[in-house]
This record gives sequence, C-alpha cells and structure tokens, in this order.
Amino acid sequence: MLNDEAVYTHLAFIVAMPDAALQPGRDGPRVPFRAGELGYPVRLLVLDPDDARDLITAPIRTHLAYQASDLELLLRETGGHPYYIHLVCSQIITAIQAQQRRIGTPTRGRQQIDSALVRAGLEAVLANKDAFHHVLADNTPGTSAVLRAVAALTGPERPAARRARLRVRLRRLDPQYGDGTLAWAIEERPDLLFEQEDEIGIRVNLVARWLRRHVIYPLLEGDGLAPGSFDTQTQEPRR
Repeated sequence: MLNDEAVYTHLAFIVAMPDAALQPGRDGPRVPFRAGELGYPVRLLVLDPDDARDLITAPIRTHLAYQASDLELLLRETGGHPYYIHLVCSQIITAIQAQQRRIGTPTRGRQQIDSALVRAGLEAVLANKDAFHHVLADNTPGTSAVLRAVAALTGPERPAARRARLRVRLRRLDPQYGDGTLAWAIEERPDLLFEQEDEIGIRVNLVARWLRRHVIYPLLEGDGLAPGSFDTQTQEPRR
C-alpha cells in the first residue's frame, strides 16, 4: 500500500526530537542524516506567558480549574517550555483521575484542582531523571558546562548569574571556555537559557532545580572546598 503513488504522495510523517539535535554543532551535524533530506524542521519555541497559560488551562477548561497561585507556579516552574508543561500537567491530571476513581463519579461543574496535587506533580517530574536526559545529553560539551555553571551560581533568590562570574568558573573548568562558549550555549539552547543585560539564567526552574539537586559539580582547583564547606542550598562555598 505504501508503494502506491496514490497513497504515499498524500502521507506526511512527523519526527519529534529535541530542537538541539537538528542544530549543527561546531564539529558538524550530530544526527546521522541531513535535516533537509528528512523534511522541514519546525522549531517549537518556548511559549510566551499568555500562550503557556492557555496550553495549561485550555484542555481542562470545561471541567477543571487551577487556583491562580498554582497557575503562576506552573508558569514559573516550566518557564513556558511545552515539553515540561506536558510532563507536569500529565502528572496532575493522572493524579486527579486516580483520585476520582477512588471516590466515585466526580461532581458536575468545574472542580478546582487541589494545590497539593500541583506540587506533587512538579515533584514527580523532578524525581524522574529521564525527564531531564536531554538537558545535558543533547548539547556540545561547552553548553553542558554553561548549564552546570549557571545552575551552580544561581538560586531561588538569584535567577541569573553575571557573565564575569560564569567566565571565571568556565575557564577554571577548561581554559578554552570563554565568551564564545557562552554565546554558543545561548544559541544552541534558547529553550533553556536566557540572557538579560549582563546576566544569564536558566528559564525552566525545574531544570535549574534538577541540576542543583542531581548534578555533582566538580571541586575546582582554588575553590578551597573541604567536606562540608559547600552550601547545597545556595550552591556557593561557605565562608
């Protein structure tokens, strides 16, 4: 059937993959084909707040509603990234369905989603290491180093790090890392990194939190870090 011209000329195939996989690296393509032979790559960008809010609420608008504070929490934690919106919202809806099966038929009308389920959904995604495999695996080594460095130098009260501090940390990891590494990282992973004035941050709070919680930062020569001298909350040396 697929060999029938009347059939195959009307078929379309969609291949979903991380955006970074289609971007040529400094050493050439990182995929075993040329994107032009596969078809037309369509980049799914990070959504603006209005579109992200709509993606979160529209599928459930007729029967479920988020509290305003929980909706803002989801926007902050996902950074408008469609992939993480999908993961977190799927966790929340699955938990609601399981709860409804336990208590019987849900009441009519729109139900407000319990804040505890929202936070449980975020924590469930954060605990799933496979959800973050692409964060470091789909980049050039320099970009992965930038993501680690940004996560190490930022925190809940400090969402972005100054370029000067990032340059110092990167060069202590590898003398070849510098301004070009930072520029390429932002170009390679605009879905994860943002820049404002002279600072760079990670736009998806879930990703930043995962990096701080699970990625072991190497002790750099000159850091003077002895056991117990590294503050895991601030990701800074204790003085």
